[in-house]
Amino acid sequence: MADLVRAVMEPYHEDTNAIALKGVTAITLLPRRAMSLGMILHEMATNALNHGSLSVPGGHLDIAWSLSEDEKGNPEVHLSWQESQGPDTSPPEGTGFGTRLIRFAIQHELRGQAELSYQRDGLVADLKFPRYQSSPARRPCLTSPLSDFWTAALRCWSSRTR
Repeated sequence: MADLVRAVMEPYHEDTNAIALKGVTAITLLPRRAMSLGMILHEMATNALNHGSLSVPGGHLDIAWSLSEDEKGNPEVHLSWQESQGPDTSPPEGTGFGTRLIRFAIQHELRGQAELSYQRDGLVADLKFPRYQSSPARRPCLTSPLSDFWTAALRCWSSRTR
């Protein structure tokens, strides 16, 4: 997981003091789960660069990850994203594609949860998901390969909003 976070964030490391990465290196994810997490991180990093703490001089981003246990004793990954010293932020007026992508990927691909909080000077996100994939309680929306993720995600999302 450490390699994944570093690889996704590497293009945003122009100012090495702006981004701090800290986490356990021994968390291994299956490729499908790594791809979903990578898309979430890429979406959040792009937003931080365009609208958040990485869009202004002096802005800062802390990303930390760890492995713990859920209430049943199963291994759970926790990723914390905290922007600071960025421009004033407020919750978006509507739910945009990026927020839908993050929520869809965390809930349906990773079977976890995301808490997104728009603090005054940046986004704070807490992502939690089981380290290992459990059997879905219901038929998953994604039946196509992840290379087709965007199409499947939109199809699934639109079918649930009707």
